Amino acid sequence: MNMTLLWLVLAIALFIIEGVTVGMVCMWFGIGAVVSMLVSLATDSIYIQWLVFIVVSLVMLVLLRPMAKKAMHSHIERTNAGSMIGKMAVLTQSIGENSPGRLKYGDVSWIAVTDNGDTIEKGEKVSIVSIEGNKLVVSKI
Repeated sequence: MNMTLLWLVLAIALFIIEGVTVGMVCMWFGIGAVVSMLVSLATDSIYIQWLVFIVVSLVMLVLLRPMAKKAMHSHIERTNAGSMIGKMAVLTQSIGENSPGRLKYGDVSWIAVTDNGDTIEKGEKVSIVSIEGNKLVVSKI
């Protein structure tokens, strides 16, 4: 079998595997196979072709994979409950020193506790700091 064709088949197989697994690993080896395919047009030395495949694949894997993963995950939009953090709400039930209160955010009534143990009266505005289980942690505005 012609080595150029072998590298082409290997590259296609690696890109298909990458498409199915989305682990961002096989893609770099696929690129290495494409570069080795181009090298096979210039030389018949299998050792040089394999050396190019290994070096290109590992360099791409080590240098470009972290950047590609960061670029893919750079814009993570908060959804559902996580989107409430930083928003303002009004207490519908006072928060005591050792007793949780309630607030309404949207159409849902939530259990609310303070981030520092303060007492906050019903009707006061609070900022949602975080979510702990089924409770919203708030601070007084």
